[in-house]
Amino acid sequence: MAEAVAHSTRYLTDDDLIAMANYLKVIPAIKTDDYLIPVNIARLPTPISDSITYDLLEQEDYLVKAKTTPTISTSTINNSNSPKGLYLTHCASCHGVDGYAQPDARYAAIVGLSSIRRAKPDALIGVIAFGAKGAFNTAPKMPGFKEDLSHAQIASISNYVRVTFGGLPSSDVSAAEVKRVIKNKS
Repeated sequence: MAEAVAHSTRYLTDDDLIAMANYLKVIPAIKTDDYLIPVNIARLPTPISDSITYDLLEQEDYLVKAKTTPTISTSTINNSNSPKGLYLTHCASCHGVDGYAQPDARYAAIVGLSSIRRAKPDALIGVIAFGAKGAFNTAPKMPGFKEDLSHAQIASISNYVRVTFGGLPSSDVSAAEVKRVIKNKS
């Protein structure tokens, strides 16, 4: 979507936008078994601090503290196969320990994203497995993890992200779903 905005839709006039909106209002919805799960704002995380989103050193301090503080299960965080441990190890350096990312470095925040709240998690699995290019040459590119993580680990990260940052009450992405998505996109 970022490429569409960067290279086309940002140039639309107000009249163009009104015409598009009017057109889209009269087109019948296509029935599908995939739909967007409404965001439950009360379930979304608040930033860990006012500055952590912009301060990599504060995020690093949070990770160090999280690994040594008894109130946070060190076995959960140090266990690289736990959902939170996998996220902190593979995702937090870009998307932030609290999901709010590093906007100054042009990393994407993931809190409340519609792509992680879809009934079918295929898009999220695909991004974790295959990565994503930034819309501009200067935007960071997300690496894919299909060679580095097992299907079960990708499923675990998917579930953690959907619940923690998507505000879903639960998520049951399985290793079999990850395998299917990877097979279909390869």
